[in-house]
Amino acid sequence: MSKSPYLTKSRFKLAAECPTKLFYTNKKEYADKQMEDEFLAALAEGGIQVGEYAKLVWPGGTEIYARTSDDAVRETEKLLIQEEVILYEPAFLFQDMLVRVDILIKKGNHIRLIEVKAKSFQSSSNWFNKDGTQVTSKWKPYLLDVSFQKYVVSNCLPDSLVESFLAVCDKKHLTNVAGLYGNFVIKNQDRTVVEVQDPKLVDPKIITCENADSAVEILWNNSYKIGNQSFSYESYIQKLAQSYQQDVKIDQPISPACRVCQFKTDSDNSKQKSGFHECWKSQTPLTNHDLKQPLILDLWNYRGKQKQLDKGVYKLSDMDVADLDKIEPGNPGLSQKERQALQIKYAKKKNNEPIYLDKKGLRIEMDKVQFPIHMIDFETSSTAIPFHSGMRPYEQIAFQFSHHTIEKDGSVRHENQWLNPYPEKFPNFEFVRQLKKAVGQHGSIFRYSTHENTILNAIYNQLDRSNEKDKTELQEWIQTITYRNDEKRTDIKIWEGDRNMIDLCEWVKAFYFDPATNGSNSIKAQLPSILNNSGYLQEKYSQALYGSEIPSLNLAPTIWLKKENGQLISPYKQLPKLDFLDLDADTLTERTERFMQKEELADGGAAMVAYNYMQFKGMSEQEKQSLQNALLRYCELDTLAMVMLWEGFNDLISN
Repeated sequence: MSKSPYLTKSRFKLAAECPTKLFYTNKKEYADKQMEDEFLAALAEGGIQVGEYAKLVWPGGTEIYARTSDDAVRETEKLLIQEEVILYEPAFLFQDMLVRVDILIKKGNHIRLIEVKAKSFQSSSNWFNKDGTQVTSKWKPYLLDVSFQKYVVSNCLPDSLVESFLAVCDKKHLTNVAGLYGNFVIKNQDRTVVEVQDPKLVDPKIITCENADSAVEILWNNSYKIGNQSFSYESYIQKLAQSYQQDVKIDQPISPACRVCQFKTDSDNSKQKSGFHECWKSQTPLTNHDLKQPLILDLWNYRGKQKQLDKGVYKLSDMDVADLDKIEPGNPGLSQKERQALQIKYAKKKNNEPIYLDKKGLRIEMDKVQFPIHMIDFETSSTAIPFHSGMRPYEQIAFQFSHHTIEKDGSVRHENQWLNPYPEKFPNFEFVRQLKKAVGQHGSIFRYSTHENTILNAIYNQLDRSNEKDKTELQEWIQTITYRNDEKRTDIKIWEGDRNMIDLCEWVKAFYFDPATNGSNSIKAQLPSILNNSGYLQEKYSQALYGSEIPSLNLAPTIWLKKENGQLISPYKQLPKLDFLDLDADTLTERTERFMQKEELADGGAAMVAYNYMQFKGMSEQEKQSLQNALLRYCELDTLAMVMLWEGFNDLISN
């Protein structure tokens, strides 16, 4: 099948991110990670499910099933002859621009164009800046999508009054309908499809439909830049459509957004081309070898990347430390600026420098710890369509935890774990009961990053509106191991528990830096680092002690320190594949994290995808058990990784 020559709404959205991407999309010779992961995107974002859900909210419509664009346009035109009609996925072609509208409602010459998004919503006032003159960056991609559709439809139906709407998920609505999420089964066939199990199972108030015309008018009146040239809205989209139709590359200046470009190969041995490399080599003096080195894009938490690019500074080794933002040191250990300076310093070194380790600072913190040590990790999910009655869209579900203990004599065991055995039941309160029982009353509790604190705070709020007999007891216990900041004054704490969880990630940021992590503080980056730098860990985990002498609840005796061609194999890559997707946990996490950019889905990964999949009706017991086993292994490795970090730090400060 030849490439469609039309600028569609998905291609327009891609061009709004970067016009150059239009040249690379839909070409087999170029790597495209987004195309590879359509099924995972559907599971992670819930966008396809919400689109199907909206059809139940506006029932009685006719679906345009035609696969070719021309057939879809002709079918739409025939149906629009009717005085009143509801259409799903109708097609409109104007010049070289084609849109498929999610839902279109016609009454006489009045057209309602509805774009459905899996996006949480509180008020349309949040779409605009304070004086109401511009659309905020957070909402601009969604409203640009609507503006493009309205432009095309209005030109196709010049005698009609076209109103545009954005249908989004009402984050304030508490549903009283159970089983909504599992009613929409996603299947990965020749394309991703959704099967609705019961058309009558719906809560219309989950979706709110907001008029977007005022935002569209603002966007139509804005100017748009391609390179150094400014365009009106109409000339902008016509330029994009013409470039795509003629297969002409638009050279857009490189920017910090290049860091997440999907048209990038990760290996020199890839059979596909890298659009990222083509752009950077054409606009900078960098070679393929240079592009393997740390770039300005890799500098951790640095907001001045565009200024550096504008000055012609592309490699991290060429950056002047004096250009860093002036941030005063706060807590003990490295400040943000000092950590960024370290990253630049190591990039400038030509030889292999030893890691940075603040032994004194780390020892002070480690000496405060009370044994037994509890390492905990949560797996959670947050979806547009609620799993259970009594929930709001994008409300958190805590379905699993893993718990390792370390005794004062150094002995380690995988002590506890919990996984919701009944996916159809709301798990959060039993989750807290089991966690409370697991960590007991003594010893320091560790988490990695802020996720666990955020989740327990969310469950505290859920308990507020519950009728649980032990709600007060559970809330009081949550307060003992968490903290809560004032919403308006984040420097003011409402509470901080006596056993407030210690954030192991903050220790990494403050006291430890390895240039091999390329600025990443994720536990998936830190685990190989500590294994490579601790002799104690190398000796211990090169033997099959874990799962034998070191008790494990899920794993057979395992050697975690394995190498291939002299390179350490990440323990995450050693986990068995997830059968339902034929992917190892490391690859699945990497892919799903690309879809975790929304604030509602800031946490998650492989476990979230697997648990969401378990909500679908019709799964066999064998499939469920396979997924549950994979979830248990994956979560266990997360807390084992925390154990290894503790052991590695203890080893390094002792030498």
